Amino acid sequence: MKRKVLSVFLCFVMILTAVPMAAFAQETKGIVDSGICGAQGENLTWTLYDDGELVISGKGEMAFYHVTEKGLANSSPLVPPWYEHFNDIRVITVEEGVTGIGDDAFRHSPRQYHRVNLPKSLEYYYDGAFTAGNADKTALACCYAGTQAEWRKVEQRSWSRLRVNEEHTEVIEIKYRNPSYGWGISDNASDDMYYNGEEPKPYCSIKFKTSSEYKDRIENGGTAELYIRYYAGEHTDAKLVWRTEGDACEINFVKNSPSGNPIEVDVASVTHGEYSVIAELVSSDGTVICSDREDIFSYVPEDMTFKEKTEEFFQEIIGWGAWYIYMFNLLAMLLGMSFFG
Repeated sequence: MKRKVLSVFLCFVMILTAVPMAAFAQETKGIVDSGICGAQGENLTWTLYDDGELVISGKGEMAFYHVTEKGLANSSPLVPPWYEHFNDIRVITVEEGVTGIGDDAFRHSPRQYHRVNLPKSLEYYYDGAFTAGNADKTALACCYAGTQAEWRKVEQRSWSRLRVNEEHTEVIEIKYRNPSYGWGISDNASDDMYYNGEEPKPYCSIKFKTSSEYKDRIENGGTAELYIRYYAGEHTDAKLVWRTEGDACEINFVKNSPSGNPIEVDVASVTHGEYSVIAELVSSDGTVICSDREDIFSYVPEDMTFKEKTEEFFQEIIGWGAWYIYMFNLLAMLLGMSFFG
C-alpha cells in the first residue's frame, strides 16, 4: 500500500514539474533581435531566435514592404526590419491571428530559409512575399495550419502599378490585379504545400524547363533542360547528385545554387535510343535520402535501325491516312449542309 501511495505521489510531482521544465526550455531560446511589423504599428511583432526561427505574432495585417536599392540606402520603412538578418533565418513562423503578409516581406536572394509555417487566420499574402532567386541548401516547404480547401480561399494579392516617393520611403499609389487563390507560395507551385498539420518529408522532383513533350523524345540530338524541386528537411547538409543511365546522352551544363547544389542541368542527346536522368538527395554519410528519375528518348534519325525506320514509315502513312479521312468527312458534311441547307 505504501509503495502504491509513493508511486502516485511521484507521478503527481512529475506532472507538476513538466510544465515549468518545458517553459524553462522555451525561455532558454535566445533572442537575436525583435521589433514591430504591423500595418498599424504594434499590432504585429517579430522575433528572431538564435536557432534561426523568425516568428511573427499578434493580430491583423503586416505592413507593406517594397525593397529597392534606394530604399535600402535611405533606411526606408518599406524595407522589412529583419532584412539584415536574412542570412540567419532558417524557419519563418507566422502565428495564429495574423491576417495579411506584406509584399517583399520575406523576399531575399539567395533564399536561405527552407520552411514557412502559416496560420488558418491568414486571409491574404502578396505574390512577392516569398519570391527569391536560387534557394540555398534546401528548397521551400510551406506548412499551412488549415485544410487544402481552406487554403483555396486565401488570396494571393499582386499589383500592376506601384508608385513610391523619390526617396522610396512611402507608397503613393497601388493598382491591384485580379486576385488568385490556391497557389503555392513558391513560384506559384502547389507541390511545396502541406496542410492540416502534415509534416513535410524530404523529396526531390525533376521538372522540365521546356515543354513536357520532350519527355517522350528529344529530336535531332537536342537538349533536355531540367531543374529540380526538392526539400531536405533536417538534412541541411544534403547534396544533390545528378547522373544518367544509358549511352544516348551526356550532361553538358550545370547551374549551381549559392551553396553549390546543382539545381539545373542540360542533358544533350548524343545517339539514338533511350536514356534516364536521375537526381538524388544524398546525406553527408552517403545515404540516398530520396530520388527521382525521368526516362527520355533521344531521337536521332540517322542512327535509327531498319526496324525503327520501317515502323516510323508506316506510322506516318497511318497518320496521313487519318488526316485524309478527317478532311473527307469534313468536306462531305459541308456539302451535305449546303445541299440540304
